[in-house]
Amino acid sequence: MSVDFRDTITIAAPAAVAGDIMKAVQDWPSWTASVSGVERAATGPLQPGETISVKQPKLAKSTWNVTRVDTHGFEWTSSSSPGVRNVAGHWALDNGDGTCTAELTLSFAGPWPASSRSSIRA
Repeated sequence: MSVDFRDTITIAAPAAVAGDIMKAVQDWPSWTASVSGVERAATGPLQPGETISVKQPKLAKSTWNVTRVDTHGFEWTSSSSPGVRNVAGHWALDNGDGTCTAELTLSFAGPWPASSRSSIRA
């Protein structure tokens, strides 16, 4: 069973600029209240194969493995919860007019009982 979320917003910046901001995960706590801490051992550009710890308010710390990076964003996976695999994407899609659409995706996959699935809302 999989539960998928997707959210988008238009940003008044080129996709490459928004993508660079999203890929600078170590800076997230300075601009988003949804992340209170990031531990990244590497410096420089985000790379596939990196392992990064993320702390979010009211949640346990989670470990994410970067699987894909390109000019406009990245994807990573986490299996921090037993039996659950998370895949999250952070992408900036060029609109061709100097703006971009930031697209954030999150997919939870695992063997949940039906009663647990009904309490999850997109």
